[in-house]
Amino acid sequence: MKTKKPTIGVAILTWKAHQTLRLSLDSHKESDLLSLVDDAVVFFQEFEPEIEKPLVESYGWRAVGSPENLGIHRGMEAAVAALNTDLVIYLENDCQSLCSPEQTKAMIEAAIQDIEDGIDTVQLSDRRNPGPPFVGVQKYMNFFKLANPLETELPYSPPANWKIALRRLLKGNAKASFQIGRAVYAERDPIGKHPEAFSKTPGGSWQTNAKYFQWCNRPLLAKRNFLLDVIFKRVHTHPSSQQTPEYQTVETALRCKWWRQQNFQFSFPEYGPFTHNRIDR
Repeated sequence: MKTKKPTIGVAILTWKAHQTLRLSLDSHKESDLLSLVDDAVVFFQEFEPEIEKPLVESYGWRAVGSPENLGIHRGMEAAVAALNTDLVIYLENDCQSLCSPEQTKAMIEAAIQDIEDGIDTVQLSDRRNPGPPFVGVQKYMNFFKLANPLETELPYSPPANWKIALRRLLKGNAKASFQIGRAVYAERDPIGKHPEAFSKTPGGSWQTNAKYFQWCNRPLLAKRNFLLDVIFKRVHTHPSSQQTPEYQTVETALRCKWWRQQNFQFSFPEYGPFTHNRIDR
C-alpha cells in the first residue's frame, strides 16, 4: 500500500528588515523553493499589512503577523502555527537559498526522508557556508583541536593547545561534550573525530543527538507537532531564568540538563540548501 506523502510548509519569521527579506525572497524564487511546498508564510512582528502584505504576495507567499513584537520564541511558535502542514521548513528573514532548483529539490527530498527515517530535526544550513555570524565553529574549537578541518568560508582562529586544555579543565567534560555536535561544521569527518557522537543516516547525512548538539534556530526541517508540542511547549513550561518568560530565546531555554537527557535526533546533510546574510538591522 502506498504511504501518504506528508504535506510540507515553509515559514519565515521577520521583523523590520525589508531589504534582507527581499534578498531572501529573491533567492528562494531563484531556487524555486515554493514549487516544493504546499504552503508558504511570512510572519511579521509588528505587522504593517498595507506595506508588508503586497511585498510578500508579489513573491507568492502568504503574509500574516502580530501587531506586537512577540520575541523569538513566541514569534517562531506563531510562524509555525500559521501553517497547517505535517512538516515545516523554518527560516528567518536573513536565511537565503544557495542552490539551483534541481539541487534544492534533491536536498529537501533527502531531508524529508531523514524525518521519515526517525530524525527529529534536519539542520539545513550548508556545512561549508552557513553564513556569518556563525559562532558554533569557534565554540567547538575552544574545546577540541581540529583533526581534519572542513574547508569553509567561515573566518575562524584555532586557539593554542594550552588554551584548549585550560578551558576543558575549568569548564569540565560536560561542557565540552555539549559542543561536540558543532564538529559537523568544523571537521571533514565528524565520525572519525567523535565516533561516540556521530553516525550516518540511511540517506548519508551526518547524525547526532541532543546530548551533543544544542538546539539551533538556523534553517531546519521538522514535524510541525514536534515543534509546537515539544520544543515550544517546553520553553513555555520551563522558561530560562536568564530571560523574562514572555521573551525567551529557544536556544537559551533549552540549554539545560533536561535537553541533554533527551534522545532527540539531528541530521546534517553534506551540503545544505541555505545560508545566512543580513544586510539591514
